[in-house]
Amino acid sequence: MGRDTFKILFYLRKSKLLKDGKVLILMRITINGKRWDSSLQLGIDVNNWASNKEKAIGNDEGSDTFEGSFAMIEAANEIRKMGKK
Repeated sequence: MGRDTFKILFYLRKSKLLKDGKVLILMRITINGKRWDSSLQLGIDVNNWASNKEKAIGNDEGSDTFEGSFAMIEAANEIRKMGKK
């Protein structure tokens, strides 16, 4: 049996601004080469996003909300990995 691959990527949709001037955070999940894109329905100021780390920086509400959501996704991924052992 082949090795399964799993990747989560977070990125911004800079081409479309929200009414408050923020941009949407999008999530791409790739499993064995098949991709799913979804909006997290969270807006963030472009200046509060570190693209190279795929994470929010700063102390505003959007950054805190994203980091909380991200922590839950990371925990679910770790649980998934443990189940494969």
